[in-house]
Amino acid sequence: MSFPISTIKTALYDFCVSATGSDADKVIFAHQGGTEPQGSYIAIIPTLSVRKTTAFDEQILEENGDITVVKRRDVTVQVDAFGPDAITLITAIQDGIDTPEHYAIFEAQCFQAILSSQVRNLADIKNIRYEQRFNLDLTLSVVYTETIDSSVHGWFDTIKADTTTLNPPLGEITITGA
Repeated sequence: MSFPISTIKTALYDFCVSATGSDADKVIFAHQGGTEPQGSYIAIIPTLSVRKTTAFDEQILEENGDITVVKRRDVTVQVDAFGPDAITLITAIQDGIDTPEHYAIFEAQCFQAILSSQVRNLADIKNIRYEQRFNLDLTLSVVYTETIDSSVHGWFDTIKADTTTLNPPLGEITITGA
């Protein structure tokens, strides 16, 4: 399995709709080239950054020679709220993290979500008008696996070792795979 971006996007979208009570068309993904909804809305950037959380990914050697790699990543997500109700929307997202009914959307995917910033006021002039904008960052802890098929790579077809330096010496050993 590769990096589960579609699962992350679905969970974020469902969480934002659930936590804010917004109509589904009022939650969008930012920078997609579409039109912005009228009125107040939420825009999500699903991968502001991705950080490896361990020095080395865990590798599990399976009985058939395949290797399962367990990958742990922290994904920083940006959520922006725009429009006259922006502060209400963004604080609903902030409060939703602590509401079991909304947080369960992440748990169903085995994701852990935490707030990684405070709410920021980013109001600015847009089209000669003052526009309300607030945002915050969430961090999703994601675990996924990848299986490396040993038969595709031809690993361990033949292994030869000279063990004459061992005590007691075992001589030459040859291991041949299937």
